[in-house]
Amino acid sequence: MTDNQSLIIDEQTVALHDGELEESSWVYAWTVDEDPAVVVYVGATGLPPVVRSWLHVHDDNPDIGRIRAQHPELLRGDVTIRAFQIRSDLDRRAVKNLVVDELTEPTTSPNDATAELRCAQTIATHIRVRKD
Repeated sequence: MTDNQSLIIDEQTVALHDGELEESSWVYAWTVDEDPAVVVYVGATGLPPVVRSWLHVHDDNPDIGRIRAQHPELLRGDVTIRAFQIRSDLDRRAVKNLVVDELTEPTTSPNDATAELRCAQTIATHIRVRKD
């Protein structure tokens, strides 16, 4: 007899409020599967990561379809996008910029580090230590 639960891979909940997607905060990194240590792009969004990823590769506007415009080589081959949902009270753009800094040159967090810096350091660690 087949275990029907094993047929379900994942479940996602999408919340709408008055016809709009409920905003959430995400920071995400694009890596090439051939060399997952190389981060090609880091972004931040209020959209579900799968929606933002689709826009990155399908939208003709270079401000929206950034991967399509800036990294067309990523449209061939295998890419992994690792997305991290962060607390809504954090400045996601600041976290994104700090993740880029941390991936470039890791720092030691001082005792009075901001929540954004601590979050960025945690995300950068997860990206560097790929857990499959």
